[in-house]
Amino acid sequence: MIAYDGSGNSGEDASDRDLEIYDPTAGNTQEPEIPSDLVITGTSPNPFSEHAIIRFGIPEPGPVAIHMYDVSGRLVRNLTAGDYPAGYHTIYWENNGTVHAGLYFLRLRLGSETTTVKVVVSR
Repeated sequence: MIAYDGSGNSGEDASDRDLEIYDPTAGNTQEPEIPSDLVITGTSPNPFSEHAIIRFGIPEPGPVAIHMYDVSGRLVRNLTAGDYPAGYHTIYWENNGTVHAGLYFLRLRLGSETTTVKVVVSR
């Protein structure tokens, strides 16, 4: 499944796991306290240049890592790593100018489970 928003951003899921869609601009912004699966609910803004707020959810407590990869699969940044409780979390990432404009992928990992979303860094 590929979902598109009004700005042309997209996200996709090719797994056979349960799918959860969260739209913070919809009329009901109440999200469940604990997601049913790993989810990156979005980056704000997207595209971004200087900083991004990344919101993610995990269904159980454990060691979490979020990494940024370029289109060739090269690791660009480790955005966070550590133990998190189950639920939704927000991290703030400041681009110090070393990540150049382009398409990137954020991969959220909890144990052996992963989910990935596309993000765009603009000038």
